Amino acid sequence: MPFLPWRLFHSWSCLMCGECCEKFNVSLTRSEATLLVREYGDRVIERRGRKIYLKRIGGKCVFQEGAACSIQTIKPSACKLWPFKVSSYPLRLEDRHMAECTFAGAKLYVYVNTFCRGLNKGTPIWIVIPEAAAISLGLTDRQTLTTSQLKVNETVAISRKAKTKTGKLDGGRPANVGSSILASAFTSNKPSTRGLISHT
Repeated sequence: MPFLPWRLFHSWSCLMCGECCEKFNVSLTRSEATLLVREYGDRVIERRGRKIYLKRIGGKCVFQEGAACSIQTIKPSACKLWPFKVSSYPLRLEDRHMAECTFAGAKLYVYVNTFCRGLNKGTPIWIVIPEAAAISLGLTDRQTLTTSQLKVNETVAISRKAKTKTGKLDGGRPANVGSSILASAFTSNKPSTRGLISHT
């Protein structure tokens, strides 16, 4: 599926359809793999050459429960960023201005995977982009706007309850970067509606 610049879309929200968990392989950093193995054992990852991925069972992510993710608090960065791709360089020179944004003094280029059904639905996309940029830069690991608002609290509660039963309770993670802080670090003119792509 093509990645297109974020300014081509007026809004985005996670619909918690679960299709990204079913259709895509999730690559892990070494530290993410280490954390998941420590919490859940090595049955949740698989190695392919030098790369490490979340294991897929029955055609979906091992952590997918229904349409929801059961590890919201320690979800890999690839999942947190979906469907956004944040880069320090443009994917294409011809549309770089439509992908450009500045966050916390860094010039970034943000693209959206058009496979996602949440495009042009819900929250204005220019409000969501700062959180995606902050996650990409490692300034936060918490999500508010870049995840589903439908049942995220319920999913997190289930995840924490499960960890309590195993004697492992999530803790010591950085607090969520507040939306006002994110907004103040984000430099972008609110995009015009000209040239927006309709996505159904």
